[in-house]
Amino acid sequence: MKRVLFHLQPFVSAALLWLSFHPIDLGLLAWVALAPLIAYAVRDAKGWRVFLVSWLAGWAHYAAAFSWLYVTAPAGPFLLAIYKGLYFAFFALLVRVLTRRMPLALSAPAVWVALEYVRAHLFTGLPWFLLAYSQHEIFYLVQCSDLLGPWLVSALVVLVNAAVARGMILWGSVLMRDAQFRATVAAAASAVTLAVAYGWYRVRHLELEDGPRIAVIQPNIPQEAKRLSIEPEERQRIFDKHVALTRQVCAAPGKRDLVIWPESVIYKGLVYLPASGQYVGDLLLDEMAALSKEVNVPILFGSEVDAIPPGTLEDPVRWEYTNSAALVDGERGLVYRYDKNHLVMFSEKIPKLPLVGHFTEKYTGYRDLVSFKEGTRFNLFEAKGCRIGTAICFEAAFPEIAREIAGNGGLILVNISNEGWFKGTAELDQMFVMSRFRAIESRIAVVRGTNTGISGVIEPTGRVAARIPGKQTEGTLDAVVRVHRGGTLYGRVGDALAWAACALVAGALAWAAASRLLTARKGPNIVGA
Repeated sequence: MKRVLFHLQPFVSAALLWLSFHPIDLGLLAWVALAPLIAYAVRDAKGWRVFLVSWLAGWAHYAAAFSWLYVTAPAGPFLLAIYKGLYFAFFALLVRVLTRRMPLALSAPAVWVALEYVRAHLFTGLPWFLLAYSQHEIFYLVQCSDLLGPWLVSALVVLVNAAVARGMILWGSVLMRDAQFRATVAAAASAVTLAVAYGWYRVRHLELEDGPRIAVIQPNIPQEAKRLSIEPEERQRIFDKHVALTRQVCAAPGKRDLVIWPESVIYKGLVYLPASGQYVGDLLLDEMAALSKEVNVPILFGSEVDAIPPGTLEDPVRWEYTNSAALVDGERGLVYRYDKNHLVMFSEKIPKLPLVGHFTEKYTGYRDLVSFKEGTRFNLFEAKGCRIGTAICFEAAFPEIAREIAGNGGLILVNISNEGWFKGTAELDQMFVMSRFRAIESRIAVVRGTNTGISGVIEPTGRVAARIPGKQTEGTLDAVVRVHRGGTLYGRVGDALAWAACALVAGALAWAAASRLLTARKGPNIVGA
């Protein structure tokens, strides 16, 4: 029975980690969640078994964590977890190997941060469930993200887990006599205390000023209805709902500087002729310009743009499709367009590999999916003296995007999204948490304008200044956005901590391999020969 319980430790970690994030959101559990996995990895006699059991536990964790994918792709959580679970397994195996050559307090945080960074970028990246995000409610702690990104918060949490794991391994009378345990506890306590103290000081001394007054429209259009918006009647109904909500919010006293509509307001909204630089064949742009002139406010909205190169009018396969955001001014027409840079794999970006189209259709239920063209830059526009950048949908999950916009002088990041795909699942909460981290890391205000929620205004401290309550609700938001004029260390050094962790892990593995090779070449040491 003891052996069974021993091999269940990685599954305990998987369960505790799942509880640490939305929908349960018990973030304090993350401080001990990895300890059973670490203790198991160090103590088990067989490396192959550590890898296999940890992979199974990782599969279980990610299948549960990504359960919201079931709404759009029933097999999605289980298939994705096959890949994601490998990170659990490699974490356990690498900690096992490196702990023989360096303290657990160094090996565990380094390996975890390195693997988080790889997970956030490999195969275009899917940076959900970074350990840092579990701590979003500990306001002062997460402020240190503006130093070295979310990786620093993750490292702090793993450092505490390493101390707990060391205690589990040495449990008994020898525990308090172990110098490494005492040093790990002291290091963890000091690091967390310093991080919280820094956060308290940073928030108290961060200067904010009033920026533009922005109205957000959340129409709550079911995804089933949006897919029918290619039909003229449904298209008009959806558009009219946005118009009514815009008129409603703009009727209140005061002057607004910007109105935000969500991503993909209308399916196949704009048609663009690159040769002439004109948008043609559709009333959407004219209607938007007329509404903007009526309410005397520029309107930012999301739309698919179909670009028709010369000579391809009768051949839609050769058209170029982009998922875009456009800004319309009542007097000047379309004055800004941003094409989404980071596309969603298997949804907006279909790999040109055998059977991929069949696979995608079978497991998502969507036919005739085409790849969108990626944008090439993060261009900005201006409202009331503040430069504003746009991120579409899950681009808000990537720290480097907010960092680049802030580096280009952006004071506000507008994230337009259509999360009607995921109904009222935890995905909405998870995206909102990640948006709060983007605000802290780059000290940039974040405004989320979504179809079904969660829409809100996030200050550069990560504090939520305003939000439309609930999920799958209709509503509007009207708020003055406060901004900060000043950069961050993270903005200057980027992912230096993550790169350092990768270098440390790679160097330690190379050292271990070289040592093993030298030992093998020397051969057995024969005494008395």
